[in-house]
Amino acid sequence: MRSYHPQMDTWFDAVVGRNYDFVRENVKNMAGISNFMGTTGLCKAAAAGDLEMVKILFESEKDIVDSRGKTALMYAAENGHTSVISFLMPYMAKKQTHDKTTALMYAVWKGHKDAVTLLLKEEQGLTQYRGMTALMQAARYKHTDLCELLLSECGRQDNCGFTALLFATMSGCIDFVKKLWDKEGSITGLNGETPLMTAARENKVDLIDFFISKGQAGKKDAEGKTALMSAAERGHIQSISALIKYEKNMQDNRGMTALMYAASHSKLDAAKILKDEVPLKDKNGRTALQYANLQYMDIATATMKPENKNLATQHAQEISPLSIFLFNESLQHAFIPTSRTFKSIVDFLVRAFQSYKDEYRGYDEIIDFCDRLLDVMASFVVDFITPFYYVSLTLGIPVAKDKQDVDFTNSANRMMDTLFQEIEEFLSDDSDSLVCCICLDKLRNVILYPCKHVVVCLDCLETLKDSCPYCRTTIKDKDIVDYLD
Repeated sequence: MRSYHPQMDTWFDAVVGRNYDFVRENVKNMAGISNFMGTTGLCKAAAAGDLEMVKILFESEKDIVDSRGKTALMYAAENGHTSVISFLMPYMAKKQTHDKTTALMYAVWKGHKDAVTLLLKEEQGLTQYRGMTALMQAARYKHTDLCELLLSECGRQDNCGFTALLFATMSGCIDFVKKLWDKEGSITGLNGETPLMTAARENKVDLIDFFISKGQAGKKDAEGKTALMSAAERGHIQSISALIKYEKNMQDNRGMTALMYAASHSKLDAAKILKDEVPLKDKNGRTALQYANLQYMDIATATMKPENKNLATQHAQEISPLSIFLFNESLQHAFIPTSRTFKSIVDFLVRAFQSYKDEYRGYDEIIDFCDRLLDVMASFVVDFITPFYYVSLTLGIPVAKDKQDVDFTNSANRMMDTLFQEIEEFLSDDSDSLVCCICLDKLRNVILYPCKHVVVCLDCLETLKDSCPYCRTTIKDKDIVDYLD
């Protein structure tokens, strides 16, 4: 860290105040004084365009840069002082800051055309540490009047593959884009991103129309992604409207559609425009409806919270409007996502539930049962249960286009009704079904090991011999059941 010089304020006041006599008298003793940013008197004089003061301080401070590596020439360029630039350029041209910024780039950044003209012959073609050129900076900051001066830098790409055209596209400067199109229109980013994709991502509708007119529609990047998909995942309605005619129903390398991108980012308005893509599936068989529900997938974690007593009700309340919309559209398209898989999963859950119930009925491992069941459901609820059960209850089943769709939808709902009814009955079973098999009076509350049957009460335990009265397995241990409230 730079130390404070006791005469710093006096020295800078003289330099900024153009006290030439004082500066001349003290230049030998006070030259080199800088502030905490490393700025010297020469830098301040150059920034102010004070050529006379620059000449007084030049020999003493010409080799000093500030903490960023910025020279006096860069200070003059940033402020457009051409007389100072002309004086300093023979000595300081082509020098770069710690991040490789040049005096030319400072002039471009602030849009000083005359300064750019002076510096161009010495510094054109130099790049920052990220590979950005002066032309790219002009495009980024919409300095269209500088484009013609810097055209010699066309065709260059920064470290991310961006060209000046892509920077102009991101800034939305259509005049700049038109000037660069013939020279850079065929160049894509490192991932194959086209100017149209950039315009769609940034929602630059005027540029989208321009790029479509140049034949850019329908192209894909390295991942198979289109401009429409980029617009969809960000919910850019105007861009989607402009592109849908040209890129509808296209799929990326994973089989994802623009609708799936919109669904996975909860963009309901975008999904409404893209609803014709509802029947399409990705390479794993997923639909847009399933992508819409991914954010509600962590059911197992949710059950660990004590406030989530009725998980089914809570999950139903979390169904998004987007899910409801896509579910409705699925039925209107006479399309039921992965119906065969849905049926098999529900059948599996019912069988697993029945098996577990028979083995552990009345036993406090019912808690483990719930956790295990929900672990299984967590993997499939997004794809199968949520779209067909809760959403259908919210909407009511719309009129399908043929009897097969109606039969399946009704069948799926009946299966889910049965499953949840059995779970509910199991969790709230009355005491009449839990009586001791010996006295037929008191609750059975003794676990017999290793068979784990709960068939007798504590009072009747002594009447048993060495075997379970239900399965005749030899009893090796026992425990007492604490029933749930």
